[in-house]
Amino acid sequence: MESDGAAASDFGLDLNRTELRIIASARKCFEVAGVAKTRMDDIANEAGVSRQTVYKYFSGKEEIINRIGHLEMVKVNQIVRSKLNRERAFPDKITEAIVLSVEVSRENPYLRKVIEDAELMPRYHDKQVSLFAWQRDQWAGLIENARSSGQLAEDLDLDRVVQWILISQLLLLIAYERIPMIRTDIRHFVRRFMVEPLLSHRATSISDIGMELAMLREENSALKDLVSRQALELHGIRGRE
Repeated sequence: MESDGAAASDFGLDLNRTELRIIASARKCFEVAGVAKTRMDDIANEAGVSRQTVYKYFSGKEEIINRIGHLEMVKVNQIVRSKLNRERAFPDKITEAIVLSVEVSRENPYLRKVIEDAELMPRYHDKQVSLFAWQRDQWAGLIENARSSGQLAEDLDLDRVVQWILISQLLLLIAYERIPMIRTDIRHFVRRFMVEPLLSHRATSISDIGMELAMLREENSALKDLVSRQALELHGIRGRE
């Protein structure tokens, strides 16, 4: 609950102890009985509060689900930001941000469960509601910098780009377990099919060069590893002789 409280603060939510207790209790109920079978009475009993108290803070299960989703996404965002190389060019940076967000989300127990149980997935009903607005704020600086430097396609506004990023992340999360791909393949897939459509023609040509250089570096690194392993194996054979 303490981590949820910290995440809530970072998200701009002022949640008191009762709200956090209700959220924690809802998590337990969802994990044990599933969303469909969990009643608001069950959540209230688990939290040790009245049904009226739960409704004082949340209009229903969907709002609780959305709130939990918000908190988990804040945690993921914090980790991604700590790992992201901010010195990279826009195409590289947004590619790495998407890949990292998917990888970190897969390590989050709640979000992994969301992949298996669609009822646990938060909703983006309205572009003005907190979750979409928060996501837009997270991406706005990167996207607007790309626009001002002429790297973003001219026909795309901020909301469209954010929607596409969210769709891309969700598709990758769902496909990750079902279509085996190594990290290098995923990064190339994201760059080629998810990031390239966002770029201006000028940025695309620059991005292609960057991608080729990245592939060469990865191939060179793999070759070095192979040579090192072969050298160690040869050394071991000669040592036994």
